[in-house]
Parts: sequence; C-alpha cells; structure tokens
Amino acid sequence: MKKILFILFVILALAVILPLSFSNAQVVSFDYLLNKIELPLSWLIFGAFILGVLLALPFFALTGWGWKIRARRLQKQVDELISKRKKDEIAKQFAEEKQADDNP
Repeated sequence: MKKILFILFVILALAVILPLSFSNAQVVSFDYLLNKIELPLSWLIFGAFILGVLLALPFFALTGWGWKIRARRLQKQVDELISKRKKDEIAKQFAEEKQADDNP
C-alpha cells in the first residue's frame, strides 16, 4: 500500500513539476557570492528547493534523534514502574497468605 501511495505521489509531483518547468524555461542570471551564472528559471527554482531540503534535513534528523532518546527514557521509567508494581503486588499477596496462615 505504501509503495502504491509513493508511486501516486511521484506521478502527481511530475504532473505538477513538468508543466511548471516548461513554462519557466526563460534563462535568468543568478549572481552568487563567487560568480554569476545564467540558467533556466526552473533549474534555479529546483536548485533552491534541493538546497532547502538539504539544509532542513539535519534539523529534522536531530529533532527525531532527541525524540527517540526521550522515548527511550520514558519507556525505561514505565518499565521501572511496572516492575515496582509487580513487586508490590507480590509482597501484598505474600502478606495476605502469611496472615491467612497465622489466623486459621
């Protein structure tokens, strides 16, 4: 199912991107710090998009890593609480059995 959705997403993206790239085929001058280059506007837009994705990836990767660490820590706390609860239940059951044995 995921593969089908991915393929549909790619087809939809191409259906949007290709007409935009054909309609933005004008050559524009792009002046960056070291040089000046002339290229089609669609390439410039695509390059800006890729640069934005590459700059955003580390942020989202670090954010995801932080959430993963927090989830691990919370899971450890949950496991400790469950363990403590089981020990308390066993101790209570043992005390009840001991009290029942003492009072025949």
